[in-house]
Amino acid sequence: MPMAAIIDEKILCLHGGIGATLNELHDIEKLKRPLEIVHEVQNRDQLLVVDILWSDPTDTDDDKGIMPNHVRDPNQSGNIVKFGPDRVQSFCKHNNIDYIIRAHECVMDGIEYFADGQLITVFSATD
Repeated sequence: MPMAAIIDEKILCLHGGIGATLNELHDIEKLKRPLEIVHEVQNRDQLLVVDILWSDPTDTDDDKGIMPNHVRDPNQSGNIVKFGPDRVQSFCKHNNIDYIIRAHECVMDGIEYFADGQLITVFSATD
C-alpha cells in the first residue's frame, strides 16, 4: 500500500498529516521500501514516516506552527506533532497543490475542514 497518493497533481492523500518534516512531495518517493514503522525514532526517514502516519492538525485554525501532540505521544518523545493551518497553506503553495485529504481521526460529521478548507479530514466507520 502506498504511503500517500496524488490525485490529478493537485490533491495529496495520506493517513495522518504533514507533521514537521514533510516538505516536498518527492520526500515520500525517496523513502526506502520496505518501511519499518517504529515508535523510537532514530533518523529523519523514520520521523518522516511517523509524521505521515500519526500527525494531526492543531485543534483550531488559530493554533499556528508545530506543537507537541500529547494525545498521540503520551511519553512526550516529541516525535508526534500537531501542525497549524499556516503549515498546511505554505506546504500546499510550495508543492503547487490545492488540498490535503487525510483520515486518522474520528470527526463527528464524517468530514471536517481545516486551514480554510485546504486540509480535509474524512472518516468513515460502521457506527
